[in-house]
Amino acid sequence: MAERRLVPRRVRGGTTVEGVTRAAALGLVLGVVGLFAFRAYAEMNAFAGAFEVSHTEIARVTDPTGALDAVVIESNGGATTPFGYGVYLVPHARPVDARDGSAVASFVSAWRPDSARGVRPRWAGPDDLRVEYIEARSAMLDRRAVSLGGRTVQVRLAGDVVYVDRPPATGATGAPATPR
Repeated sequence: MAERRLVPRRVRGGTTVEGVTRAAALGLVLGVVGLFAFRAYAEMNAFAGAFEVSHTEIARVTDPTGALDAVVIESNGGATTPFGYGVYLVPHARPVDARDGSAVASFVSAWRPDSARGVRPRWAGPDDLRVEYIEARSAMLDRRAVSLGGRTVQVRLAGDVVYVDRPPATGATGAPATPR
């Protein structure tokens, strides 16, 4: 059997070896090198804060005694990431640092019972915090009990919550609205 050799041959549009023009091969190589360069640039700038995640306080509910606040922080990593939500317990009117890892509960892509994004903290008693939501891609109870201010607060997640004290939200057609 004769050995097959790749022999460049001239065709219209450039020289080709087995049907691939030099221009196409060069474009492929430059594209791959460009992707690696962009990734290296993005990773270097991520450490410099160029692709920073934003953290915004969207809800604060004070307990019945007035001593503690349940605070919901929304995290937004940009257009390609879902919204994240962390629930924190802090002394009344104190700021929250969402980067310290002290959340009592955390959620991804959560919806509240009033058809809005997020979760709703509700005090069922001075030492009983319920975090209500309709649905979430991920819902984690990070700490079941938190000792703060000389008290121990029990934390519970309450999924599939529907308000009975108001009619359901409706869309433009009058049909029940669904979270998107």
